Amino acid sequence: MEDLKLKDLIYIEKILTDEQCDALIKEREDRDIEGIREQCDHAFTGKITRSTFEQVELIPETENFNIVHDGSETILRNWYSHLKTFNSFYVEALAGHTNFSHKYRLMRYKEGGWIHPHMDWHPMCTGSLTIALNDESEYEGGDFVFFNQHKVRLKKGEAMVFPANPFFVHEVREIKKGVRYSVNSFLEILNFEDSRFVNGEVYKRMDLYKQHPSPWQYNLGESNGINY
Repeated sequence: MEDLKLKDLIYIEKILTDEQCDALIKEREDRDIEGIREQCDHAFTGKITRSTFEQVELIPETENFNIVHDGSETILRNWYSHLKTFNSFYVEALAGHTNFSHKYRLMRYKEGGWIHPHMDWHPMCTGSLTIALNDESEYEGGDFVFFNQHKVRLKKGEAMVFPANPFFVHEVREIKKGVRYSVNSFLEILNFEDSRFVNGEVYKRMDLYKQHPSPWQYNLGESNGINY
C-alpha cells in the first residue's frame, strides 16, 4: 500500500468563479434575518457545544443552489478519480454511498466566530464538503484545522472534500478580524428524511443492546461508554 498522507485523502480544487462566490455572499447578507446557529458534540469533551457562526440554507432549484450543486458534483467526481490513482481504496463503494447532499449552508464567521472541534459523522454520512467564498486576505484567523494541528487555508472558490468519520475531527479557529464566508454540506447515503429515520432506529438499537446484549455478542467497554 502506498505511503498515504493526509493531503491524499483531503481533496481541494477550485470549482466556483469569483462572481459566483460574490453572488453567494450577497445572498447570505440579503437573508441575514434567517441566520441561525448550530450545536453539536465537542470532539474532546463530548459536551453539546453551540458554535458562533451563523448559517442560512440555500433554497433548492434557485440559481445559487444549482451553482453549488453542480460544483459539488464536479469535485466529487474528481475526488473519486484522485483516490483511484492510489490503488488502495474501493472507490466504487464510496461513490455508491455518497448519493445525496444534506443541505447547502451559507456560513458566515464574523469577528470572534468559530466552530469547535467536532466530526461530521453518523451512520448515514460518508463525507463532508466545504467551499471558500472569500480570500484569506479578507480576514485574520479562521483556519480550518484537522486533528488540532493540520491547518488548511482555502482560496476564494476552492472546495475541500474529506471523509466523514470519527477520525476526521476538525474545527474552524476563531476569526480575529474581518468576516469569513463559506458553503458547507454533508454527503450522505440516503436522502434527509430516510437518513433521519434510519439514524433514529440505529441509535434506538444501540441503546437497547447496551441494556440487553445479545447472548452471542460480547460487549466492548461499559454500557455508558468505553472504559479500558
